[in-house]
Amino acid sequence: MTHENNEIIKSDEVNVEAASASNTASVLSPTSEERNPAAEPAAQVSRRRKVAWYDFLVILLIFLLSQVVGTTLIAAVGVESPSNELLLSERVNIREDAMRGLAAVMAINFFSAMFISVVLVIAYLRLRRIRVNVKFLAKGWAMPYRLLVGYVLLWCFSIVAEPLVELLPTKNIVMGSGFWLLITTVVFAPFFEELLFRGYILGAVRSRYGIIAAWLLSSALFGAVHGVPASILTATLSGLVLGYYYLRYDSLVQVMLLHAMNNLTVCFMMSIGVADKSIREIVAADAIYWTIYVFAAIISLCSLGVMIRQLRMRRKINISAKQ
Repeated sequence: MTHENNEIIKSDEVNVEAASASNTASVLSPTSEERNPAAEPAAQVSRRRKVAWYDFLVILLIFLLSQVVGTTLIAAVGVESPSNELLLSERVNIREDAMRGLAAVMAINFFSAMFISVVLVIAYLRLRRIRVNVKFLAKGWAMPYRLLVGYVLLWCFSIVAEPLVELLPTKNIVMGSGFWLLITTVVFAPFFEELLFRGYILGAVRSRYGIIAAWLLSSALFGAVHGVPASILTATLSGLVLGYYYLRYDSLVQVMLLHAMNNLTVCFMMSIGVADKSIREIVAADAIYWTIYVFAAIISLCSLGVMIRQLRMRRKINISAKQ
């Protein structure tokens, strides 16, 4: 573990020096308070604004209103979900058709709401003159090792939170099945949610409060919009991993892939009927479960420490590079 951490830190320092030399504008470039104003036109600096506390409330309100607008629009054009009678039918073919129809409606609803939300948030940030540079691709964005490590971290964090999640209120949402369920969870959700929360919201927060605050606040906001207490906790922890990966590797596409891999696993679990069960229920044997839990806890705690240390180091390097 120590050897891998040293290699990551060395790679981090090289990446930062390369970014400084090429003067690329990315999310991980120095924050607005770390930049040298003399390097930019005075008029441009004066026009730029920093995100304020009330901007978070406006963005959250935009997100919530977009869900309502999206639902209203598809209802206005005559798109309706299958009735409960069809969804609960004893005839397998009727029930499966209804579930596929429900998934199609959910896909249209989700796409409409998230598209409206992203467009309005971008428009609001531009209206407020808050500049956010979203970086989609960077060298090594599709490295299997990085994706595998991130995928394992997402599940380790989820396993560690499981005992607490079981104590919190939850809600089972029926999303249907089939092709459109995969499109919603593996394509639409990773694209729109990462673009909004890691791309624009994290970037906007970072311009005012710095790397660590952006990492934590964007994760908390990502969790908050999931609404249900159990989902809020798991989504916040997932946001920490996804946010770190974006800050660390400068690639929103890589984060989208991680999100998609996680959701694809959930879809698979739904297909075999274990999505609503805990890892403890799936494993059944207590000895095996607690072995998995301890292993996941060690990985999660060590990784969390590495994340915080590297993000702090990156900020210090950015500051020293401009002095």
